[in-house]
Amino acid sequence: MNMSSLRVATWNLEHDGNRTHDICLQIKELRKYNADIIILTETSDDADLSSFGYTATSSRRQDSGRYCSVIWSKNPVVRVYDLEDQDTSACALFETRLGLLIVYGTIITWANDGVYEGKARKWERHLDEIARQGEEWKKIIDQGERSIPLCVAGDFNQTRHNYAYATKQTRQNLDRVIQDCDLEFLTESDFGHEGMLKPMPGKDYPRSNIDHVCITKGFAPTRHESFAWHNYTESGEYLSDHNGVYVDLF
Repeated sequence: MNMSSLRVATWNLEHDGNRTHDICLQIKELRKYNADIIILTETSDDADLSSFGYTATSSRRQDSGRYCSVIWSKNPVVRVYDLEDQDTSACALFETRLGLLIVYGTIITWANDGVYEGKARKWERHLDEIARQGEEWKKIIDQGERSIPLCVAGDFNQTRHNYAYATKQTRQNLDRVIQDCDLEFLTESDFGHEGMLKPMPGKDYPRSNIDHVCITKGFAPTRHESFAWHNYTESGEYLSDHNGVYVDLF
């Protein structure tokens, strides 16, 4: 990786819903990509990257030792932000090779949140979270007097290149919030069509990516490139129900 570039990665490790994943294999996979900043979602105390030169900024620790979001960074932390929902998200200001950058790691809740309990309609809470988090992103940007760029990354629970896991309304609402905050998506590519994501063993179609990285327009001085990695090892061992993604900023 170019020393004048910055690599930002995100991956949902599925520790909330699955206790059988080999965390050592997950960490081994993450280390392949040597990202400067890694936003992990549905993670746990066991996914500890501190021995590899990273420090953590996390959402509130659950009694089970799990977290919704943890930002692992090799960059110096300048400030940690107090957030409205500290159970879901984490946010900090970092000093990077490309300048100051605020990173907001998060989960935008899934389509069926509250549905099975009869407390919400499908996508209702997802849409509510888009609106709530969008307002928080704007407040964070305003606190920096709009001079410090913002990166929002994590599990967005929304496909961007197709409607495999999205609706017209969910896409439009998120688009509106992204535009209002002067952000841009860096991970809308069809990674399956581009050959980065191949079908899992036993399936005939690749995953549709729902983990994303967005950043203030114009932050990367020259360009950016986005990549994805599989949710299983070369030998077919299952690592998560999500693939991972990273972007290189130049």
